[in-house]
Amino acid sequence: MAEEVGAAPGSLWLPMLFVKNQALSPRRSSFHFSSRLYWPKPLRRVELRVNSRILTLALASLAFALGACDAETEEVYRVTSPDGVVDAVMLRKNDGATVPYVYEVHVVPKGEKTDEDFRNFVADHVSDLEIAWQAPKLLKISYAEARIFEFSNFWQSADVQDFKYVVELRLAPASDSFSLSTPDRNP
Repeated sequence: MAEEVGAAPGSLWLPMLFVKNQALSPRRSSFHFSSRLYWPKPLRRVELRVNSRILTLALASLAFALGACDAETEEVYRVTSPDGVVDAVMLRKNDGATVPYVYEVHVVPKGEKTDEDFRNFVADHVSDLEIAWQAPKLLKISYAEARIFEFSNFWQSADVQDFKYVVELRLAPASDSFSLSTPDRNP
C-alpha cells in the first residue's frame, strides 16, 4: 500500500520521476505535457511497503516455476534379478545445461515403472557406473568415481511378497583408494 510517509524499517522506498503537467493555456485547447522531469518533493515521497511474507511467497513461487521444468530422464539399463521377481533400473537425468547428469538406481517389481519417491542410489560426477545381480536378492552397484547423495542398502515392497522379499544393495568402488573425483575432493 502506498503512503506519503518517510521510509519505515523493513520497507522499500522507491523514488519516482514525474512529468510536470502544465495547465490548460488560454491559447491552447488541450493539455500540454512538458518534457521536463523532476524529483518529487520530500513530502511527496511514495513509500512502497513490501510485506516480507508476500515477497517470500513470490520468490518461492518463482523458484518453483523455474524448477518445475521437466528434467529429461532416460532409462539407461534394466536388468532382471536371477529369480525373475524384480528389476534393477539405472536412470540418467539431465536437469539442465548448468548441472551434471544425475544417475539413479531403482529396484522395482519386474516390468514396473520407477517411482521418484523410492530411489536406492543417487549420484552425479559418475564414471563407469554398472549394476549387476550377484545373487537373486543381492545387487552390486560398481563405479570408478561418484559423488553419492543418496543410498539405501536394502529394498522391499508391499507389492512383492508383502515385504518378505528383501533385496540387499552393495556399493563397490573400483579402487581401494579414493572414489570421489579430485575436483570433488579439492573444490
